[in-house]
Amino acid sequence: TSSASTTVQNGTANTVVSAAEGSRLVREAVANQSESIVIKPEVTSDVTKAEVSIPASTVGRISSETSAALPVSAPIADVTIPNAALDTLSSAGGTVNVATEQVDQAVVLTLTAGGEKVKELPGGLTLSVPVEDAGPGTVAVLVHEDGTRETIRKSVVEDGMVNIPLNGSATVEIV
Repeated sequence: TSSASTTVQNGTANTVVSAAEGSRLVREAVANQSESIVIKPEVTSDVTKAEVSIPASTVGRISSETSAALPVSAPIADVTIPNAALDTLSSAGGTVNVATEQVDQAVVLTLTAGGEKVKELPGGLTLSVPVEDAGPGTVAVLVHEDGTRETIRKSVVEDGMVNIPLNGSATVEIV
């Protein structure tokens, strides 16, 4: 688990995982045969947006040297990227950014690799949104760029979270 340095400004938490921290995480994951390498920013104030930046080279090493998934756990939502999708992200080079933002009733997930927004990720990813009083009638709704809405039928409510399978960057409302 990494609690890389985080700065908070104007309601946005920015976390940058350094190459050295990434190398340490990969070494520990290999030594412990870890199933996941968790990036968990330490955020003590209220934020509406959390962005985590990871060097693409680190993401590539996680992919090639481990079988670990990459969960990014932020106050707004958790994003879990399976190991099979990490190679695609790292091949873009530069930096992989995972941003979650609360916008009105929606959670916006923006995944970028090498400066480009990722719309489709082989194997997809899971967005986990904390929800108070979530029950059997709680569902996730995908809000498309043109404003149309689509219920995500495979979303699951578990332990106060709605776990939502996604293909890539998305805007989701919990209703």
